[in-house]
Amino acid sequence: SDKTTIPVFKSLKVDVRYNDNRFNSEVIDTIYNQFISEYNRVKETFKQLEDDSVQKIAEYHTGAKLGTKFITFPFLNKILIKDGQLLELDSQRLENLVRPELESFLQYLVKQQLSYWRSLTLDKKIIFDKSYSKKKGYKQDNPLLTMHILIELNQTFMIGLFDILILFYEVKF
Repeated sequence: SDKTTIPVFKSLKVDVRYNDNRFNSEVIDTIYNQFISEYNRVKETFKQLEDDSVQKIAEYHTGAKLGTKFITFPFLNKILIKDGQLLELDSQRLENLVRPELESFLQYLVKQQLSYWRSLTLDKKIIFDKSYSKKKGYKQDNPLLTMHILIELNQTFMIGLFDILILFYEVKF
């Protein structure tokens, strides 16, 4: 194989902000849009199961039927798949079922990541220079400066990772 080239992925540019234990609406909307992409993949798989002209892939369409499950947001399987059928989403279900679960998911990830960073004592250190803090709008003497910036960087990474996964959702078999 050719080891002189690597694939380059360009991800969304999202202004990630984390204040008062909440992400800004741009982050929530981005995660929401990534969910919609995965929902459409699952919905398409359910349609493919009913279409005899579609070549079925082992374990994706048959066996474990992984194509009919949410992979990036697995906690939504129990909420959006009832009696082996995917719920149709309308604005009410999106607002009442999906959005709160996505926001809880983000908070869970933050809690887990903070716990890990605290175990590394990163909450006791300021590891970013003044120009970066100023660019982000944080005061250098903020005791939570490092943790806030790390949370934002972590979320930015997650958005990029989800974007790469979405590339594979769009592949037609």
